[in-house]
Amino acid sequence: MRLTANTSSAARREPPRASRLEIATYNVLFKTSDAQTKEDLSRLMRRNGVINLQEFNAGHRDLFTWIGNQGWGHVSAKGWAEEPIIWDRRKYQKVDSGQHRINDAVDGIAGRKTYPAHNATWVRLKDRKTGKVFTTVSVHTIAHNRGPKLTPLVDRVSKHQFSELAKLTERLSKHGPVIIGGDLNTSPSRGTWPRKILEAAHLRSNWQQLGRKGLGPGGTHGPSFIDHFLTQTTMKDKLKLLSHDIVRGGHSDHNAVEADYRLK
Repeated sequence: MRLTANTSSAARREPPRASRLEIATYNVLFKTSDAQTKEDLSRLMRRNGVINLQEFNAGHRDLFTWIGNQGWGHVSAKGWAEEPIIWDRRKYQKVDSGQHRINDAVDGIAGRKTYPAHNATWVRLKDRKTGKVFTTVSVHTIAHNRGPKLTPLVDRVSKHQFSELAKLTERLSKHGPVIIGGDLNTSPSRGTWPRKILEAAHLRSNWQQLGRKGLGPGGTHGPSFIDHFLTQTTMKDKLKLLSHDIVRGGHSDHNAVEADYRLK
């Protein structure tokens, strides 16, 4: 059962011409087999109309043919770090798409030879029934669980990535609501959460908005809540978060996260 913002039937009744958007984000884990990932995606595709993916690298690219055969579209950046977005073409029509560089390759980070360049992938979609338009962004930010005093370079990379996401959001929001979904490798409850950057961009996590109660034991990655959807508080008149949920039992070391929105 999804944790809901308001469970009354009257509150969940759709106003005329509103769109219901059911969307998931999932770090599939780069080393999962195609068969395992296909099984996980089949489950999520039955429950959602849009899915943001992370760690879907070149080893998974053969699955795009299968995804297309299910009646779904996709956009993806080429190269080592791919964060594709897939959607049900029967429900949504692509209006525009692209990538945005959130960091160049970085040397000198402890425990890594090189942290590669990363892009955020975005796609603007239109609901075929209502004509409502929204943009979703798939992103995977740097692991950031050691603290800025121990890893100052990681801290700088993380802040740069979130600053770039803020810039991208500002640009994309000129066309309507923006929903960022991905593995952000940080939790709102930790001191490493880039709170000032996100607050300045009017971005808020669904964990901050609806909380974590009622979602069962554990988080999205072990006990941590690091897989997020972020939306703008300034878009409340155009986008309402109704519920969210953690989907457990996949083949990745992450659980998927689902969110249920109303596009007004």
